[in-house]
Amino acid sequence: MTDELECELNELGTEIDALPREKKRTVVWIIKNFDLAVEMCGNSSFSDEEIQRRKEEAAEKEDHLGRALLCLCQALRKEGERERRTGKSAEEAPKERV
Repeated sequence: MTDELECELNELGTEIDALPREKKRTVVWIIKNFDLAVEMCGNSSFSDEEIQRRKEEAAEKEDHLGRALLCLCQALRKEGERERRTGKSAEEAPKERV
């Protein structure tokens, strides 16, 4: 493991540790079940507007896992659109820091 990757993982661990308990559980679930989450969200039939509406409802209900999955649906959709537009996968595209 490179020093840069190790540093990023340590920072991520620190950020996760600082989250409230329920949000921490959501992040851990997404990490542990990422393949399942991608499968669940990868072919969403929801429109962008429907996803946004459901995200707002999930936020109001403090449904952290639901909101995280809906965010993943959006991210996968954007990645698919970028791939169709550029012909490059996310791995080939320049990395963006959040």
